[in-house]
Amino acid sequence: MDSKQKLSDIAHAQLKGMILNNQFRPGEHLEETVLCDMLSVSRTPLREAINRLVNENLLIAVPQKGIFVPEMSVQNIADLFRARKLIEPMVIMLSAPNLDHAVLIEFKEKTEKMIVDQDISALHSLDYDFHSYINNNCGNQYIFQSVSFITDQFQRVRTQNFFPVERSINGAKEHLVIIDTILKAEYSALPDLMLNHITSTETYYFRKLLENSVAESNIEYLKRNPILTGSRQV
Repeated sequence: MDSKQKLSDIAHAQLKGMILNNQFRPGEHLEETVLCDMLSVSRTPLREAINRLVNENLLIAVPQKGIFVPEMSVQNIADLFRARKLIEPMVIMLSAPNLDHAVLIEFKEKTEKMIVDQDISALHSLDYDFHSYINNNCGNQYIFQSVSFITDQFQRVRTQNFFPVERSINGAKEHLVIIDTILKAEYSALPDLMLNHITSTETYYFRKLLENSVAESNIEYLKRNPILTGSRQV
């Protein structure tokens, strides 16, 4: 790998991490000169990194206007949850026999410690790493590409400021159940566990969203889709 490509990879990883962790606001305009200073790279590797992120739908390039962080509408987030519920129960069934027990035990130990410490930021990162590890071992390149795209997009949801602490803790506890189930080779139980894990997050997220200041269009969308909040009325 040449030095230019290496700098591009580093810039891509750093900028992607900042986007996934909501260090930029949705809709924010990103200045190339500012990013160059922030990432300590020149414009050429930065632009290569930006082009990759545009292809990953993590940045938007608008002609004559520049680079922007994509907005996250309620409908987009609801679509992400639907996609997760369809694909991730299948992915974990494909991946489970391929997962390294030593790696799973390490995930378990880290999760237990972070729950005790209530280290929410670290739990968010570990959550992403755990789902990515499952994705990486599904053994199907096309499914992997699809689910990895979903996992990346969803990390922006998970790291929103208002995402509830309680749900982060409960979601981590659900990971522990999934890990124990894999370690016991009880694979047939995994699709339901994963589906329930995602559905619980979905219901909790949209209920919490209603407690925060959101656009009227978002409230109307939730009223038209009460299943998202686990109730008949919003």
